[in-house]
Amino acid sequence: MRLFTVLLLLVFAFNAFAGNKKTLKVNKVSLSKKEIKGYSIAKYLHEPVDHQLNNEDQKLFKNTQTQIESRNGEHFYTAKIDSSRNGFGWLNAGIRSLDRYKGTDASFVDVDFLALGYRQFIVSNPATGIIGATTINVADGLQAGTYYRHVELNQDIAAGTVGGRYPGVVALDRPFIAFNQYISGNADTSPAISSPYLITDFLSYGDNGGLWTSSMKMDEGYQHDGFDQNRLWNGSVSIVKSSDETYHYAGVYRNWTISGESQPHEYVILNAESADPTSGWTIDTTPALVDTMDFMLYPVLSMNKNGFGACVGIGHQGPHAGDTFYMSELRIMVKATQDYGKTWTATREVSWAELGIPENIEEADSILVPANPDDPNDTTYVVYSGPAYLAIPNNHALDVVVSEDDDIYVGFDLTWGPQAGESSYYRNAAWCGVHAAISNDGGENFHDSHIAINNGFFVGDSSSADAGDNFVFDSEVDLSLDEAGNIYATWLDRPNTDIEVAEHLRYDRPNQEILLKTDVYTARSLDGGENWSWKMNVTNTKSVDEYELKAARLADRSGNGKIYFAYCTIDPNTSVEQGLADSYTYRTNRIWVGEGFNYPDSDLVSIDDGQPVVSRDFTLDQNYPNPFNPATSIRYHLAAAARVQLTVYNMLGQKIRTLVNEKQNAGAYKVQFDGTDLASGIYFYRLYANGKTQIRKMILMK
Repeated sequence: MRLFTVLLLLVFAFNAFAGNKKTLKVNKVSLSKKEIKGYSIAKYLHEPVDHQLNNEDQKLFKNTQTQIESRNGEHFYTAKIDSSRNGFGWLNAGIRSLDRYKGTDASFVDVDFLALGYRQFIVSNPATGIIGATTINVADGLQAGTYYRHVELNQDIAAGTVGGRYPGVVALDRPFIAFNQYISGNADTSPAISSPYLITDFLSYGDNGGLWTSSMKMDEGYQHDGFDQNRLWNGSVSIVKSSDETYHYAGVYRNWTISGESQPHEYVILNAESADPTSGWTIDTTPALVDTMDFMLYPVLSMNKNGFGACVGIGHQGPHAGDTFYMSELRIMVKATQDYGKTWTATREVSWAELGIPENIEEADSILVPANPDDPNDTTYVVYSGPAYLAIPNNHALDVVVSEDDDIYVGFDLTWGPQAGESSYYRNAAWCGVHAAISNDGGENFHDSHIAINNGFFVGDSSSADAGDNFVFDSEVDLSLDEAGNIYATWLDRPNTDIEVAEHLRYDRPNQEILLKTDVYTARSLDGGENWSWKMNVTNTKSVDEYELKAARLADRSGNGKIYFAYCTIDPNTSVEQGLADSYTYRTNRIWVGEGFNYPDSDLVSIDDGQPVVSRDFTLDQNYPNPFNPATSIRYHLAAAARVQLTVYNMLGQKIRTLVNEKQNAGAYKVQFDGTDLASGIYFYRLYANGKTQIRKMILMK
């Protein structure tokens, strides 16, 4: 049956193109009839041709079935879609290289499509700066999707340049790919001359897609003060379409910095608009500038169709002290716009105090630290009091999405714990992990939402003796919103057990810690970030190290929630050139796209998963009597004031009752639970306070 299907597709592909001329212009590349035939087969078999194969019909036909690589799980489906010559293509974590559009396309057809942009591996072209894309029809889900591969999209400006870098994608009624074209220069000796470019598809998506515009220079007419040519290196881009059918573009770009320059020159927030983005843009030649002290690395940007937007980064106002522990001085920095990026508010710092995250640890918090940290044989502990170490770790990556109601959601990963010295600290589960800073008033005020605690803080977690106490993921959390305004978070984390150490560094950093392999995780909130579902592993590949995570901005509330994401994995069989670091970024990378679905409800608790290690912040006693009929008492003790939730669940993880949901002072508490209206069986009660959780089991016996 499979052979018959392949033969049928071959006949279809041949007949579809037999009447065409000798060559056909597809995505700016002239393809022979043989190559056209292979392209069509790859498309209809839902998997592109592997770029490592020669473009010969026999190999194309012979390997079509065996090339397909995908993975299935209870909550996910992932598929390999293409290859990249090395892993530098998605290095900027602030750039979204995957997006989704659901609506009516430029041809007035209802569509549901993903669009991905990346640096592409072409066997016949040794360059590393080739921009490619894949668009995927996901109207019936990713597994049933149709894949369309688009090749060498920056060919019109490639001659004589280093190549395209850092592609970002926006999917509207047509796909947009923004990228930097690195013209010339050397990072050590001279500035890299580079500019941002934008392309889009004349004919939208699917079978009508594939005719891309020329590369449009989005800093045309603007010249950065002090330079003969611009050095706009890479950046996050947002494009929206307003109610009057005008397209609005905004992109925040950093400047290339060479050796000897202590700080890069200002960031530039470009803006432009167009009634027809296939013909050109009206570009603002006096865009906004941002101080690099406000945004130190890779700001991110998001806008809505009404013109409201936020530009968010990590930084500080004014120079820092200059010591090696400066990361603890960095904060979330925010700018806002009401006019599609033409003007911006002054940068404001969001303090940890505003978010409600403690900057000091009191003795009453009962957090223990080693009494003699320099002595590995000393197992004595003391109660810590003093400043908390607070930092957004690793590559300082953030994400931001804004809703159509002007709400701002900022995703970040937080490290929190007692300081052990001037340049060291202890991680603590109370506040470590994935967070969202949320503003419901256009950026005037923010509050914190603790999404998940990183694996590694849980009872029963295994750890590697080689890696030790290692929680470095070198990735970001990406946030998404569905059509109902529900929030989704997607991030990299490690499994709870059977953790493996990565064989190579991810990036060329000689002093980098040993890294543990990670999977992709996700969670969802149905109530604006107040509560989050238990996190789901949506790759579940402990022996494969996913990195460079991207998630589409638009999620889907159907099927109990659905998100789309993409990531890279290395090809371990590729060699590394002599003199280069043995890292992921110098090896061939595979581009994967995934779908996560069927979230647990936000009021469900996974009883079987390990619970966070609880310090002496609180104690939760066994209920008494137990078994009980019909009532029992639940006692707990708080070592310090905390926001407390005490809830009861059945065996399915469904919430039965909320007994306590309020802020309480330190002290002992006793709560009555009456099960008169419940059936006999096993129930669970959960106490949550200050980011920590403990669960106990009780039995109702009538």
